[in-house]
Amino acid sequence: MNLTKINLKEKPGKGHNVSHSAVKTNRKFSRNKQIITYFSNVLHQSVRLRASCKTKKNIDRCGTIDAYLIINKNNICDSLKNLRLKIIKKIHNK
Repeated sequence: MNLTKINLKEKPGKGHNVSHSAVKTNRKFSRNKQIITYFSNVLHQSVRLRASCKTKKNIDRCGTIDAYLIINKNNICDSLKNLRLKIIKKIHNK
């Protein structure tokens, strides 16, 4: 499956770099994004995601990528909503 992005509606953190002379300049704290591969038990195929470590932890807590997508229907991007719908259709057709 193609590389897919997870968007948990997380915005990068904002803050200041403070120099020795106490001059504050703006900066942003970017998320720790990694490419993760999970196997979907329902679809019998692997799914590659570009997600943050926090998302990886949440998927591992749910057990499988299938359970995570079914539970978190509002916190995912459009491309994963399509994958979620495929999983739900496959479950209901059994």
